Amino acid sequence: MAKIHFLLLFFFLPLHLFPQTANSYYDSGAEKLSKGLYADAIKDFTKCLEISPYFYEANIDRGRCYQAIGKHKEALDDFNTGLEKHKEYPQGFYYRGKLFAEQKKWTEAIADFTQVISLRQYFYEAYVDRAFAYLESGQINPALKDMDKAISMEKKDPVLLYKRGLIWFDTDSFSIAVADFSAAIGLKPDYADAFYMRGLSYKEKQQFEPAASDFSNAIRFGFTKREVYEQRAEIYVQQKKWTEAIADYNHLINSLGVKEEGIYNARGICLMETGNFALAVKDFNAVISKNKNNEDAIILKANCNIAMGKGATAINDYNRVLALNPKNALALQSRGILYYEQKKYDLALEDLNKAIKINPTAIAYFYRGSIKDMRNDTKGACNDLNAAANLGHEEAKRLYNKICK
Repeated sequence: MAKIHFLLLFFFLPLHLFPQTANSYYDSGAEKLSKGLYADAIKDFTKCLEISPYFYEANIDRGRCYQAIGKHKEALDDFNTGLEKHKEYPQGFYYRGKLFAEQKKWTEAIADFTQVISLRQYFYEAYVDRAFAYLESGQINPALKDMDKAISMEKKDPVLLYKRGLIWFDTDSFSIAVADFSAAIGLKPDYADAFYMRGLSYKEKQQFEPAASDFSNAIRFGFTKREVYEQRAEIYVQQKKWTEAIADYNHLINSLGVKEEGIYNARGICLMETGNFALAVKDFNAVISKNKNNEDAIILKANCNIAMGKGATAINDYNRVLALNPKNALALQSRGILYYEQKKYDLALEDLNKAIKINPTAIAYFYRGSIKDMRNDTKGACNDLNAAANLGHEEAKRLYNKICK
């Protein structure tokens, strides 16, 4: 009976009264590593090594923890120590290669991934990582060869197809990239990243409709980074779908907090196209508040003011641009045309002369030719109208045929 009582007492004693083994510390550290509890995992791996200094896996996994928290020197020391203890441990070479890749030491990374493959032929992650190390070092063909090998081992892995698609994309082989991203989506129909990259590939191929559709699917499946809304908005602008573009810019500004001048400027242009000139002016003012010397935004604001019948305000805008840059041909041309509309022909002619000298355009020639025609300078008018017609100005062609032939 006494023996039974002793065994029961032994069973119910707290576990902390018994020393932990190296294996138990290692297992505890590995679990914490898997949960991202890197500092606690480091403590466990350290205790494991204190008990069993030759426990090379603890060195490698502690190195992974150090790498995760940005302590690259300590990580490299642990990887090197672990590999000294076990010179043929593929995972050791693999994780050290990952560290080298993170540090953009591509030659060292390739060497380690190559060592992994020599030790374990079917370690397909090593082929994938070596492929991207090759790619970063400008070795395209070896990169693709490695991805082909990895895919041959894991034919049903959409991630591998996606990653090979990235290589094709980086080499401007957009049609082949589309094929790989499509194959990845075929295996994983909600693969948001693949939809996004296929959308970029379509965009590069000037196939805007499928690109916009792919960006929408990327968003639907959880890819909600700012770039997908920017890319889709740019496509909507290409398609002149101003309302849809405005919605994306609204989301960027109001929901994602993107307050950059380029976004305000793009939305302002879309608002102009839909006739919302007052709102467009607010956007251009937002741009100017961030960069008071943004000549393009000031000109666009002036154009909105003209559309709203605020000619005097527009003149002030153009004056502001020309104070910043007296050789801004667009501001000179635009102010000249506004002076023309206001029947201030001397001022208009002065501006148009300067604009044409800097950058001759069809519209500048047309308006200058029109002024010369009103002043009975038939030869000068015909010369300008002919120049405008040759640059594609249809009204100039009609007027030239009327007064010059």
